[in-house]
Parts: sequence; structure tokens; C-alpha cells
Amino acid sequence: MREKATRASWRTERYPHESRTVSVSFQCSAEDYELLRYGLVPQEMEDHWFVFEADRSVHFFRSWTGLWWGSLRFERTASGFSVVDGCVNGDPAHFKRAGDESDARRLADIARQVIEENRHLPRGVRRSARIDSSTALGALFASNTIALQRSSLFDTSPEPLPTSVDYERIEGMLLGIAIGDALGNTTEGQIPSARRSRFGEITGYLPNDYAEGRSVGVPSDDSQMAFWTLEQLNADGGLVPERLARRLSCQRIFGIGHSVRDFVRRFRDEKESWQTAGVPSAGNGALMRIAPVLVPHLRQPSPNLWADVAIAAMITHNDRSSTAASVAFVSMLWHLLGASRTPDPAWWVDEFVRVAMPLEGESRLKPRFGPHVGRYEGPLSRFVQQVVPGALSLNRSVVEACEEWGSGAYLLETMPSVLYILARWAHSPRDAFLRAVNDTKDNDTIASIVGAAVGALHGKWSFPEEWVDGLLGRTAEADDGRVFELIAEAKELWSGPAC
Repeated sequence: MREKATRASWRTERYPHESRTVSVSFQCSAEDYELLRYGLVPQEMEDHWFVFEADRSVHFFRSWTGLWWGSLRFERTASGFSVVDGCVNGDPAHFKRAGDESDARRLADIARQVIEENRHLPRGVRRSARIDSSTALGALFASNTIALQRSSLFDTSPEPLPTSVDYERIEGMLLGIAIGDALGNTTEGQIPSARRSRFGEITGYLPNDYAEGRSVGVPSDDSQMAFWTLEQLNADGGLVPERLARRLSCQRIFGIGHSVRDFVRRFRDEKESWQTAGVPSAGNGALMRIAPVLVPHLRQPSPNLWADVAIAAMITHNDRSSTAASVAFVSMLWHLLGASRTPDPAWWVDEFVRVAMPLEGESRLKPRFGPHVGRYEGPLSRFVQQVVPGALSLNRSVVEACEEWGSGAYLLETMPSVLYILARWAHSPRDAFLRAVNDTKDNDTIASIVGAAVGALHGKWSFPEEWVDGLLGRTAEADDGRVFELIAEAKELWSGPAC
């Protein structure tokens, strides 16, 4: 059984700068649209088309060259789906066009061909290309490919979630990523004092150039990569590392960090394998996108959850501290999804250290500035254990605490900041978001991580209504609503008796 096509299923060239709009008359039933959305992934040399659905459009590429040929954008109607508009490649160096009418007919003909070729497929079927994650992780340990220490966690299943848990908690975890990112990304990287002097206390979305100056929520790399991860998990029925690596490297990333840029170069351009393309970086780029990896395990928790997280994290950041932090954070999220009350302030550090320390081993991280420069060198988990409880005992503000260890994209700064905000403000999602957005430097990423935690704990209805309503839900330049579609798709695929 061939796979459901996604953007990452086939290597393609970049979209051309030139395109032409064509008028396409095409309608189909909801059932046929599902068949069209399944797409086509070439299986043999004679298969000329690669077709996939994304951003509410169906895209057609030539399989041999990887060149984009055209796209159809659909909207729902009373009887099914109808084409709103079509466009075709306008670069004369790529294709000799036969004329608008001919191109329009061909787009419709290819769409009909895809539907007919997929008509034999059972509804919702997808080829299982999943690996056994625990076995794969064992091989990575045996070959010393993964930068991580083995611990007994990988032989332990998570406790099943209580039957009272509603999927609304999962929605909260996922929406928390997007909302935190969108609240912070327009002022990301600014020193809190400078940000405050310009904007005052930020309490909502700021005007954004990427949304025609509207005060709405748009994404940066944090929610892009998190929801591309969810998209690929949904498409593959779980983690398939090769395909996840392709998905994370095949589209424009907003505000791409140095480590992810290096991963993309190594995987996409230099053709390294997913096992070796990850860079040895203790940045927060893996942590920011890791939460969705737990979603396929909601029904049947097993040790494969921890293996999935470790493998998914190392794809971009093959680093002891990064992968240990990712596994520890997912373990915390799992607990929060089933929690009936906000944990005590001490729990956040204790739980993180309990899981991360045996995995991290003796990493040699050094602070970049502040009073600990020249006085600390060692693991992230031990640093967290040393600095966060002391700041809590002094009841410092978030700004004051972060001045001690920093609040940038380096995990030695990100992780203490996240844990401190959660220890102080996890009982109040709005306050937790605002402290992350206003009082830290890498505020979009820190707010997205904090948002995942408070969303898992309190659910989506705990978020201010205007933040949810104002979120465009993009994962790309113009796919408004895609975040909400992916969350709904995940609910259909993965929610079980406990959700």
C-alpha cells in the first residue's frame, strides 16, 4: 500500500517566481476530495506526477524533474468541494505553456486521474512505514550515533492517562505552542527592558507586517516546525524519522536558527542520512517542536514514546542536553495531561532533573554571561537544580531571575527560564504567557514551551478567547487555519477512551 502524499514525500525544486492564474471549472464530492487529498507518490519510472495537498491547495509536480506544474485551491460547498482558483508555472525555462484554457483543462484532468487511481484505497488507509522505535534507538546507542546516555526510562511505559482526560487538554497543549509563539515573535530577541520601553506590557498580538499590519497571531519557526511534526505524524501513522527529516527541511522556515539551518544543509543539500544530519547544538530548536510527538501514543502508551522523542529530537539537534531536555519535557507534559491540579512549585525542577540527569550524563555546558560565568561548567540538569530553587526561595520576579542565567535560545538559559515561569505562574495560563512574552529575550520560543505546558494542564478553554480567535493558524505564508485542521485531524486519528 503506497503512502499518503505529503510535501516531504518527494524531492522537489523551489516554486518559481513566475506563475499564471487560470480559470478552472472543477467540482467533486467530499468523498472524492478525500481521494484527491491522498495524492500520488511516484512508484515507478512511468509515474509522471507527484501530487499532494497542503495549505488548502492540491499541488502538481513533475516527478522526474521535481518542477512545480500547477496548483488548485478548493473551498467547501453545500455538495462537496469546488475549485476557487488555479495557477500554473509561468517560467518559460521550465515549461512551454499551451494556453490558459488548455492548462486549465489539464489541471482538472490530472485531478480526476488522481481520484480514479485512489478510488480502490480503503478510506483513511495509509502505508505503515513506521519503525520499531525502541529497536531503532537501541541501534543508535549501539553505534554511538545518538548523543545520549541510556537510562531505565526507555524500558518503562508511561502511566495510562485517566479516563476522565478530555482531548481539550491535547488541544490546549498544541494551541499553547502556537499562541505563545505568535504573542512573542514580533518582539523576539529584544532585551525585556528595551521591549517594555517601546511597547509597554504586551497583552495581545501586535501589528504584523506578514498580516497586512493586522494585530493577529502569525507563526515563527517554533510553531511551524511543531505543526509540521504533527502533520507528518498524522500522515505516517506515527514517527517515520526519514520522512520527518524531509518535512522539516523542505519548506521555508521563518526566522530559521543556525542549528536548524545547518541541519537542512546537511540533510537536504549534502544528502546526509537522518541519523547523521543533526548538529551537536544545545540550542532550544528541538525542544520547541517536540510536544506533538506524544500525540500518537495517547491510546497505547509504551516505552516507544520515549524512543520516539529521543529520535525525533536528534534529527535536528544531536546533543546530550537537547535530547535529554526534550525527553524530560515530554515526560512532564504526559504528567500534566493527567494532573487534576497544578503541581507544587518544587515539582517542576525536581521532575525535570529526575528524567534528564541520567540521560544527559556529564555534558560540559558553560554560562554565556552573568554571575555564573567562570564558576560553572557541567550538565544542564545540574545547573537547573542549582539556580532555579534559589531564585524561587527569594521570590524574584521573572525578569530578576532571568538576569541571573539569561533567557536566550541556549538551553542553559531557556530551560531555567521555562521552569521558573511555570513554578511561579502555572496556575494562571494568561500570566504564564505574559511573563514569558514580556520578561525573556527569546520570548516566542519560551512562551511556546510554557504554552504547551499550561495548555496540557488546563486545556484550551483556559486561554483568553481573543488569543484563540486572533490566531491565524498558519504554518506557512498563506495557509490560514492549517493549525486547527491538523489538531482536528489528530483528534480523529489518535484520541481514544482517555481523550
